[in-house]
Amino acid sequence: MPARVTIRTRTNADWARAFIYREKNSGPRIPLAVNGTPVVLKLNVRRTPEAAEAIAITSQGAQGITITDHDLGAFAVRFTRAQLTMLGKGEFVHDLIGTWPDGHTETIWTGTLENEIGVTRT
Repeated sequence: MPARVTIRTRTNADWARAFIYREKNSGPRIPLAVNGTPVVLKLNVRRTPEAAEAIAITSQGAQGITITDHDLGAFAVRFTRAQLTMLGKGEFVHDLIGTWPDGHTETIWTGTLENEIGVTRT
């Protein structure tokens, strides 16, 4: 069963966090590569599951997701201030999907993203 992740962001700053993919309850880490070929991670954010895509980030070409240690299942997710400003205020849904080299796909997490308007402008 996928993890449930709540992300809280603001429109006036980038948001970045590091994660480790592992079995639930602090179980063993799950590698994000098979025989040296990396898993592709993709995260979509939408207002509702049926809505048009608002933000899509992926580990291909370092476009918002970076796998920092394939063997240990470590990765980082980043939304830019520009993406969050474009998104606007509201609550959104998201999920993170992994595609393994053999074509197998797995939902790693689902959840909500709560985006607030930031007070300080740069």
